[in-house]
Amino acid sequence: MILKAQVDYKKVLEFNPNDIGTLINIANVYRELKMPNKGIESLKKIIKIDPSFIGPYINLGFAYLQLDSLDLSIKYFDEALKIDPKEALVYSNRGNVYYKLKNYSAALKDINYSISLYPSNSFAYRNLALVYIATNKMSEACETLKFADYYGFEERYGDEVKILRAKHCK
Repeated sequence: MILKAQVDYKKVLEFNPNDIGTLINIANVYRELKMPNKGIESLKKIIKIDPSFIGPYINLGFAYLQLDSLDLSIKYFDEALKIDPKEALVYSNRGNVYYKLKNYSAALKDINYSISLYPSNSFAYRNLALVYIATNKMSEACETLKFADYYGFEERYGDEVKILRAKHCK
């Protein structure tokens, strides 16, 4: 199915190489196919077409996070926040990058701000719990994991929160 989508999107791009919707969709297909550089190429092309569109900056931040290119990830999340300084998901994702960099104070600031903007974001609570675990604040981590569960983390993202609760919350 995903390969058929790739073929279809390539055909559309042959006809209209600057179709932003198709470029976004094919970038997602490349991510699924574990071809991140092709996806990054498509996202950067969108920025050249429309530098005011926030979507490719967010997707590039996430792509570089997955590739552990953390400085580039922060760069693109920062660019997204220049376009929309109230985009809650960007703060949560950038906070996750700061967590990976062990900059826990910056991570806490970003993730808590994200939650203030979007209080039902289960992924932000998961990110926050990881920071608490890393800083050995287990009661805060366990309470935060409860919120991640409550807001449907497992239905959307899998059983990571359940595993974290079993491991850290006795």
